Amino acid sequence: MSSIRVDLQLSRPGFALNALFEIPASGITGVLGYSGSGKTTLLRAIAGLEPMAQGSVHVGSACWQDASHISLAHQRRVGFVFQQPNLFPHLTVNDNLCFGLRFRSSTEQSFALDAAISLLGLESLLERLPATLSGGEQQRVAIARALASAPELLLFDEPLSALDEQRKAELLPYLERVHRELQVPGLYVSHAISEVTRIADHLLLMEAGQIVANGPIANILTDPANCTGLVGGDQALVVIDAQIAETDAVGGLARVTAPGGELLIKHDRLIVGEKLRLQIAARDVSVALSKADDSSIINILPTRIDAISHSTCGQIILRLVMGETILLSCISMSSLKRLNLSVGDSVFAQIKAVAVLT
Repeated sequence: MSSIRVDLQLSRPGFALNALFEIPASGITGVLGYSGSGKTTLLRAIAGLEPMAQGSVHVGSACWQDASHISLAHQRRVGFVFQQPNLFPHLTVNDNLCFGLRFRSSTEQSFALDAAISLLGLESLLERLPATLSGGEQQRVAIARALASAPELLLFDEPLSALDEQRKAELLPYLERVHRELQVPGLYVSHAISEVTRIADHLLLMEAGQIVANGPIANILTDPANCTGLVGGDQALVVIDAQIAETDAVGGLARVTAPGGELLIKHDRLIVGEKLRLQIAARDVSVALSKADDSSIINILPTRIDAISHSTCGQIILRLVMGETILLSCISMSSLKRLNLSVGDSVFAQIKAVAVLT
């Protein structure tokens, strides 16, 4: 299987990048880390924008950098999307998009540009100037410009951080389309775990310039070793790939099937047979020793405690196994003692239908 292999070092006063990892050359890999952990520096070094970076970068069979060879930034087929759109204010949307095509052949140009415009829904915006667009529309143009260059690798540096919640909600479905419909691999930097889990298949955790965890996103999120870090505590959640089985199962709720069981979730224009990714936060999952018949909670699922991890501020993270599906539950130390919970115990996971995000 083709992969992206990175081994980069860069030293600055007060900071050192020492990033060594290998990830699949397909899908989107999320990069999570606290501010100052080196996420942006890593992307810039991969793109060739940090001339002092030493080491190697291999994208599939292409060598962009090693001990004997360094490709300059313009020689690396990278599509880079920054926090700010950085559009040329005097050029129309169409002319901004065409700017990224100057290094491509005419055949590549025509195909890549048309595909990018369609994917990002820009048909009605092509003759407008950037100043007349909303922040979300400008960022859609920036993403399309990166795609139009026919890159071998996409790099996203917190592309939603400058947008308000409404604009983020508008742009995320387009990013999901990029993830779902394109074969171009990407690295997606963010500090927001709920954002990364919408579109990423793989996950890198970064601390102090180093990669501290690397693997499929479901594995990283449910690893007890990460319960106190970037994906632990109040941030802890799981992602579950599911499929719509029924759109009006109970009181307007949709029934979805996942490996190991079924869930009822709120209905938001879902279609039977449609595949989707669920997000369930650990703080929205409680546990009980018996199944309650007089509760407002509809999803009451039999599970087994697989691991118990101590988080922060007296919180406990329970790793629950439901067939092939893993859930996380965040409870207090007091509840752990009161219920006398231990690894191997059978418990019922309780999840509100409205708490399951898609």
